[in-house]
Amino acid sequence: MENFIDSEYNVTLKSTFALKWATRHCKSAKFLMKTVDDAFINIANLAKYIDDPTRRSKLLVGKLNKNEHVVRDSNRDR
Repeated sequence: MENFIDSEYNVTLKSTFALKWATRHCKSAKFLMKTVDDAFINIANLAKYIDDPTRRSKLLVGKLNKNEHVVRDSNRDR
């Protein structure tokens, strides 16, 4: 728990605090995954990917969606 509003404007904060929490409370964890509730995770592909020893050192994986537009509701509170 941290002191900020949970909104799309604070995704960076949420990610940073998740890493902070995990480093304090999950010292023996081999992996940490942060995702969103509407994302599809192909577990078989993910397992194959992280099982490759050449990719294990401080791996950070993401997907860049080029030419996408951010849709925000300007009436929402920040």
